[in-house]
Amino acid sequence: MFFYTSDLDDALIARKKDFSDNVTPSSNSSLAAGILKLSLFFSDADYAVTANNLMSSIKQSVLENPAFHAKWLNTAILLNYPLYEVGIVGEDNVRKRNMLAGRYLPNTILFGAVKKGSLPLLTDRYVERKTLIYVCEKGTCQLPVEQPDEALELITK
Repeated sequence: MFFYTSDLDDALIARKKDFSDNVTPSSNSSLAAGILKLSLFFSDADYAVTANNLMSSIKQSVLENPAFHAKWLNTAILLNYPLYEVGIVGEDNVRKRNMLAGRYLPNTILFGAVKKGSLPLLTDRYVERKTLIYVCEKGTCQLPVEQPDEALELITK
């Protein structure tokens, strides 16, 4: 778990580790979800290991008291069920992204670029005068589609 304060801050009597979700998610559950998504964005195995370690350290507490671990449970779903990375590349990427974002897709991460993206999944994906949607899982992409409905079929099958 991560501490709530930095090593660089003045010394405290006790350093707190925030892990229970209440009205707002805990800092560690938010970090676990964010680190997991970073592992996919940047194809970084170290981030994935960190996210899995965070989940492992809280597993027993989540099982005993799920009501206080909602964000942790959401992250557990992302770790244990297919998680789709959907890259949209082209001039019309924002409109198509918004069409997909309007649907409940808890196991989907959406990102895009107009021409060239810096994320590995967006590299060399631009096709002139087209906006293509790439549905990927663990860095492996299916053939691109042009319409959000076609992408939804790939995600929800």
